Amino acid sequence: MIILGRLSLYGTHAARLHDEIVPIAAQWSDPQRRTAPLKPYAAVTEARTLDLLETSISGPRAANVPTVVQDALLATVSRDVSELLPSLEARANDVARIAIEKLARRGEQESRDMMLILESQRKQITTTLGKVDGLQLSFEWTDEEKLQLENDKRHWQRRLIDLQHELETEPARIRASYDVKATRIEPVGVVYLWPVSG
Repeated sequence: MIILGRLSLYGTHAARLHDEIVPIAAQWSDPQRRTAPLKPYAAVTEARTLDLLETSISGPRAANVPTVVQDALLATVSRDVSELLPSLEARANDVARIAIEKLARRGEQESRDMMLILESQRKQITTTLGKVDGLQLSFEWTDEEKLQLENDKRHWQRRLIDLQHELETEPARIRASYDVKATRIEPVGVVYLWPVSG
């Protein structure tokens, strides 16, 4: 049997940062004969079970499982899930730690990229202002062109002030947007693999 859990990581304002399906596979046994809770397979056996599931889904359709078996399996779903839920949560927490590390690295990279963009804009505006300040506004310039140039200079000077503020705030804001504020782990599916032979 396989339990599929959904791991969801949320950031500020419930922004979904990551979603992943986390499987746990175990050998199912009839609860009337079960002497211990279901125990997850080791990694290799679980991988083979997931391959078997994939093959079952994508391969030719087998005969339907008899109704009596379906009813017996449905009657145990709640118990089976509750027995495997701690293992699912532990696995999902491990997956979450890796995802959180990747999100933090992504936030750092995007923060550095934004710094480069803002620095480039500041350098370009500073260079342009330097060139404009060196211009001789001769009689060849119309009043409209002179007015436009003055408007552009004021805009660039305001933008330089804004850029300084953005250099101080944007990188931190970007990093914070990748901070995980909430984690949710929930079972979303159960699969029982039943042999064709019954």
